[in-house]
Amino acid sequence: MVGRAKYGAWAAVKGTSTEDAMQQYIDLVESLRRTRRTAMEDHVLVSREDWTAARLEVLAEEKTLTRHADALAAKRRAATRLVDSISTTVGWGRRGRRLVAHL
Repeated sequence: MVGRAKYGAWAAVKGTSTEDAMQQYIDLVESLRRTRRTAMEDHVLVSREDWTAARLEVLAEEKTLTRHADALAAKRRAATRLVDSISTTVGWGRRGRRLVAHL
């Protein structure tokens, strides 16, 4: 897959001089640097107390979400199941032929 991507990239610049290809690459990198923000630009710097308060809020929300997910999983486990009248056999065991419904 990587080889195919490299081949496609080289095929796209086929016939372009080395200098032009390098300049196109430099232009691409520069445009990405101008348009993309760094991870630090998305964050606000705050005091330790403000950070702790915000973190505790997030933890409380995560705890609530986890409890809801656990309750849903418990409901799913306790839900009734459909008994199908499948008569497919799975092979021979010590007790003879076994049906899927008996497993």
